[in-house]
Amino acid sequence: MTANVSMSRILLRILGFVRPHRRLLLAVYFFLALAQACELAGPWILGAAIDHLLALSSQRGLASPPPESGKLITYGLAFLVIGFLGQLVNFRKEVLRTRLNTQVLCDIRVRLYDTIQRLCFRYHDGNHSGDLITKATRDIYQVHTLYAETIFLGAEILILVSGAAVLIALQDWRLALFAFSTLPIAAGIVVRAARRLRGLSRAASDQYDAVTRVLQESISGVRVVKAFAQEPAEIDKFERETSSYLDRTLTSVRYFALNLPLAGAILNLGIPITLLGGAFLYSRGTLGVGQIAVAVLYLSKISNVLRLLNRVVQTLQEAASGGDRIFSVLDAEAQVREPQDPRSLPAHGPGEVVLKDVHFAYEAGTPVLQGVCLKIAAGKRTAVVGPTGCGKSSLANLIPRFYDVTQGCITLDGVDVRHLSLRQLRQAVSPIFQDTFLFSMTISENIAYGRPEATREDIERCAGAAQMHDFILKLPQGYDTIVGERGLSLSGGQKQRLAIARAFLMNPRVLIMDDCTASVDAETEKKLQEAMVELSRGRTTVIIAQRFSSVVDVDQIIFLDQGRVAAMGTHAELLASCQPYAELYLLQVQVTLGEAERQATGDPTCLASGATP
Repeated sequence: MTANVSMSRILLRILGFVRPHRRLLLAVYFFLALAQACELAGPWILGAAIDHLLALSSQRGLASPPPESGKLITYGLAFLVIGFLGQLVNFRKEVLRTRLNTQVLCDIRVRLYDTIQRLCFRYHDGNHSGDLITKATRDIYQVHTLYAETIFLGAEILILVSGAAVLIALQDWRLALFAFSTLPIAAGIVVRAARRLRGLSRAASDQYDAVTRVLQESISGVRVVKAFAQEPAEIDKFERETSSYLDRTLTSVRYFALNLPLAGAILNLGIPITLLGGAFLYSRGTLGVGQIAVAVLYLSKISNVLRLLNRVVQTLQEAASGGDRIFSVLDAEAQVREPQDPRSLPAHGPGEVVLKDVHFAYEAGTPVLQGVCLKIAAGKRTAVVGPTGCGKSSLANLIPRFYDVTQGCITLDGVDVRHLSLRQLRQAVSPIFQDTFLFSMTISENIAYGRPEATREDIERCAGAAQMHDFILKLPQGYDTIVGERGLSLSGGQKQRLAIARAFLMNPRVLIMDDCTASVDAETEKKLQEAMVELSRGRTTVIIAQRFSSVVDVDQIIFLDQGRVAAMGTHAELLASCQPYAELYLLQVQVTLGEAERQATGDPTCLASGATP
C-alpha cells in the first residue's frame, strides 16, 4: 500500500461502492441489530430467572414447590421465544446480505472492466495483462470480502461488546469495570498487529501478481515452451514464484496467529477477574448471583465472537491492500481522452490524412518521430517503409489515436483527430494488425465484430472479397464454426483474411494495413495482396510494410529513417533517387531470391539503381 494513502481512506473509498445500495445496506443492519438484541436478551433473562429462583429457595426451602413457579415458566417461554425470533431475523438478514454482496461484487467488476477497456494503449504497454487479471479476480474478491462478511461481522462484534458493557453496567458499574479491565491491553495488541499486517498483506498480493504473470505467459506461450522443450524450466519458475508467495503468506499468518491468541487470552482473563470481583461484592450483599452469572455469560459470548476478530482484522488489511491495487487502475488517467466538444467529419469526406510537424515519443527523451510532415492523398494507396525501428508502426498508430502526438497535429478530412469522438474516428479509420486477434466466437461474429448488426449477406460479401467465402463454406458448420482461442484453429493467412473481411465490413474512409503479410508464405501473401487490393479500392490506404513486394505498385511510398521522412515517391523514383531505399530493396531481394537467382533473373529494377548489396 502506498505510504501516502492511509488505510482508513482506502476503506472509505471501498465502502463508497455500496452507496447505490444504501437502502439494502440499512435493511441488513436493521435485521442485524434485531438479531443481536435477541442475542443479548438471552443472558439477561437467564440471570433474572436465577436470581428469582434463589430468592424463592431462600424463602421457602426446596422441600415444597414455590407457589411463584409460574414466573419461572414465563422466563423460560420468553427465552424460547427470543431464541426463535432471533433465528428468523438472522435468516432474513442473511438473505438480504447475500443480495447486497452479489450486487456490489457485480458493480465493482463491471466498473473495473469498463476502466480497463477504456484505458489507452500506453497504459496497457506498461502493465502486464497477468497483473490486470489478478486485480480483476483476486483483488476484487478481497474487496468483496469486506462487504460479504467484515462490515457485518465487525458490526456484530461492536453491538455485542457495547451492548454487553451497557447491560453489565446496568447490573453494577463496578462489575463492568472488572469484566472489561483487560480490554484496553487486548485492543492495543490487535491494533499493533493490524498495522504490521498491512505491509505483509501487500507483499503477499504483489507476489501473487508474479505467480499469475508466470501462469498467464506459460499458457499463452505453450507452443513456444514445448517447441524448445522448456517445460521443466517453466515448472521450476512457477514453483519458485509459488513458493515465494507461500512464504510471504505464511509470514503474515504466523505473525497474526501469534498476536491474536495472545489478545484473546488477555481478554479472557476478564472472566476470572469478574468472578473474583463479583464474589467480593456478593459477600458484601451488594450483588446477586444472577447478576454475576449475567456478566460471565456476556463475557463468554464476547470471548466466542472475538475469536473471529482475527478474521475481521485480516480481511480489513487484505481489502485495503486489494482496494489500493484496484484504485491504481480506476484512478489511472487515459492519455487519449474523448474531446469535451467533439466535432463531426464531413458526411462524404474523401479520407485525406495530413500530418503537420508531428513529433512522438513513448518515453520522454527518446523520440520516435521527429517533425514528420506529409500528406496521404485521399483514395490512394500510400506505403510507409524503412529500416526496423524507424517509426512506421508508430506513425500508423497515431492516425486512429491509439496514442496522441507529442507535438504537432494529424487531420482527417481537415479535422484534427483529437477533436473527433473516438468512436467516430475509429469507424472512419480501420487498422489490420500484423498479429491478428480473433475471439472465441463464430466466424460470422468475428467478421461482424465492428458491426454486430450486419446481415449475413453483408458478412458473406465481405468474406468473399477477402477470398475466404469458399473456405468457410467447406467447414462443417460454415459461418457458425466456433473459432478456437485466439484463432489457433486457423492458419496465419486465414486469420489475416478474416481480419481483412472484418475491416471490409466496417467500410472505413482510411484503411491501415500494418505489415499484414510479414509472416506468411509466398502463396498466402499473393492471396492476401489480392484481397487487400480489393479492400483498398476507392479508399485511402496506408500500408506499413517490411516486404517491398507489397508496395512496388502503390501510388506513393514514404521512406522513413530515424523517425524522419527521408524521401517520398514511387518505387521507381525512390530506386533512382534514394540510396538508402535502393540498398534496403536490393538487400531484401538478395535475401529472398539468393544471389545466383537474382543474377539469373536479371532484375532490371535492381540493376537500375546502381547500388551494390
